[in-house]
Amino acid sequence: MNLTEYFYSLPQIDKAYNKYAAYSLAFNNPYRLVTPVDAFKYDKLDNYLRQFIIEQGKCIAMPNVVNDRVISVMFRSLSSKQFRYYTECQYVPYGAGVNSKQYYQPWVIVESALDSDFLRNFYPFVIATNGTAVSNNVITFLKGTSSTVYCAFDNDKAGEESFHNLCMKHSGSNKEFHIKRLKPPMRLDGTYLKDFGEILDCLCNNQLEDYDFYTLSLKGLFLNL
Repeated sequence: MNLTEYFYSLPQIDKAYNKYAAYSLAFNNPYRLVTPVDAFKYDKLDNYLRQFIIEQGKCIAMPNVVNDRVISVMFRSLSSKQFRYYTECQYVPYGAGVNSKQYYQPWVIVESALDSDFLRNFYPFVIATNGTAVSNNVITFLKGTSSTVYCAFDNDKAGEESFHNLCMKHSGSNKEFHIKRLKPPMRLDGTYLKDFGEILDCLCNNQLEDYDFYTLSLKGLFLNL
């Protein structure tokens, strides 16, 4: 059994436990559920990951797919905000499995796998960095495949500081590589959302008018990238 076969052998999401499950149910169920029993069905999972799944009881599994092949999986606990990442290909970031991208088309980088999966419904080239710390592997990948990157990290102190640090370290005087800021949509009161997950919170909480408003804003946001 390979990772792709293992992932698709897992049970589908059965109800909207949280915004991750709500997203999966609304977008053709790309995610799966993982239980402690499932942790032992794939030999290559390490003992630390298995222990994490056992302790959490149930997790949501999010696949990084390249050419219909699952190369990595993000595991998110259902009971707490904890994550573990398993990969069999270190050099392809989560969400980068697209073959149609041209060099002139910019990447968008986000903090989470959920943001990457959700935003790719509006713009195809969205990579998750799994936090605000961007690894050297990801930076090398970005510089080798595009001249412009939009940093769509959360609208908070950590997101802003990471954006400025990335600019100073990798853009700045480098006229061939540009890092720009991209914030989530605005609320009706003129303030920005904290993150793109707030839009999926609206979906999860059945606030569909708000959800429709923000998704229309997303379409406009990505129109001119």
